Formats: sequence, C-alpha cells, structure tokens
Amino acid sequence: NRNESRLSRKLSNRACDYKVTGLSSLTNYTIEVAAMTSAGIGVLTLSTISSGVPPELPGAPTNLVVSNISPRSAMLQFRPGFDGKTSISKWIVEGQIGVIGDDDEWVLLYETE
Repeated sequence: NRNESRLSRKLSNRACDYKVTGLSSLTNYTIEVAAMTSAGIGVLTLSTISSGVPPELPGAPTNLVVSNISPRSAMLQFRPGFDGKTSISKWIVEGQIGVIGDDDEWVLLYETE
C-alpha cells in the first residue's frame, strides 16, 4: 500500500534543499514537495527517481607491469579499468605454467577482497 511506505519530513521555511538518505539501490521512489502555510498545504510538485543504476561487468585492468622477477616471485602492478558502476569486490590473479597455448591448465595464483 502506497500510504504504508510514505515517509514525510517537515523542513524549516528557510530550507530549499534536503538530502534523502537510506534509499535502497535499484528502487523507484516518488518525491513530493509542497509549501505549507497557516492556510494549509499548497499544490504538490513531484518527481520520480530510480536510486542507483544496475551494475555492469567491470573493464579489464590496464598498464600491467611485471617486475622484480625472481625464481620464486614476481611483482605485479596494474591500473583498475572501468568499475562497472559499482565497487570492485576483489581482484583475481591467474597464471599458466608453461607456454601460452599449451594445454596446461590456468591456476588461481592469488585472490584478494
């Protein structure tokens, strides 16, 4: 029921802006604003919004540099690509033992949150 989900805030007569917080992502909201005087509530103006945008797949990292190569380790550095309109939750580093194109399996080398 629309009235059960209605929230109302009364602002001072000097406030001409208000930050709405506590929205749920990917949810539609109707916002209404009206002036109020001793005579009552004036005509409403309204706007419908959608909070957030659907996430997309992230882009590939760029500028991959492998340095400090030793018999047991190597240092990787890269720049994040497009974030997919959301926070990157983890990075996954995989490697293949042998030559690219061989039938050797790729294995997970490192995963971080």
